[in-house]
Amino acid sequence: MKNSNPLFRSVLVMIFALGSTGLLQGCATNRAATQLDRKLSDETTVHDPEDLRIESKQVIEASQQLTPEQRTQLLAIRNDLSTKSRESREQSFKLRSLLIKDLVSQKYDDAEVDLIKKRINELEQNRLSNLFEAVAKAQVIMGREPNGHKKIVSALLFEHLGPHREFGDDTEPQK
Repeated sequence: MKNSNPLFRSVLVMIFALGSTGLLQGCATNRAATQLDRKLSDETTVHDPEDLRIESKQVIEASQQLTPEQRTQLLAIRNDLSTKSRESREQSFKLRSLLIKDLVSQKYDDAEVDLIKKRINELEQNRLSNLFEAVAKAQVIMGREPNGHKKIVSALLFEHLGPHREFGDDTEPQK
């Protein structure tokens, strides 16, 4: 079927271009996934939070590409995230303990189990938000985040915590 309509040709070219872009992005994603999987299989030094805490400090302190100011800022982010993660993990373990006790109890309370599950979910969401915010801050320190992405990053990171939180806002979400 041959069509000489310029609009038709433009639409076809656009469809082909968009399809090709998706295909190229898919190939890049697969390549990145393969590379990441290879790195993960080679990673043998980190087995628990303490290993990660020690290694992250060593990596930051040993990096030759960091200025003293960047090193100080990254270590502060690392320390803050480590503290927040530890606190969240401890609270999560307590909730999980209560959940197990509640599940096997003669006085099983469905409402309490639902509330425990909700709080565990909130803790995990908050823990992930803290992690992603720390990554975003580190990217800014390293000069890797283009201007204008602050609102996008905030929207993606904190949409489940409510509209009052933005990138760089260290206040805890309202409960």
